[in-house]
Amino acid sequence: MNSAVKRVTKFIWEHYSEPLTLAGIAKSATLSRFHLARIFRATTSVTPAGFSLWSAFIRPSICS
Repeated sequence: MNSAVKRVTKFIWEHYSEPLTLAGIAKSATLSRFHLARIFRATTSVTPAGFSLWSAFIRPSICS
């Protein structure tokens, strides 16, 4: 997996309960919003927003 995508998935996983924007997520990986969206989808087959939504539903059930 691409190291930027790893950083982004970790960031989303750690901040799942906060309001996240594509710009904020991209900043955490030092990428542009457009580049992040492209490489994230190419690597994971989902968008950063889709992964963020999934994390918000899954994380509380795993951590409780």
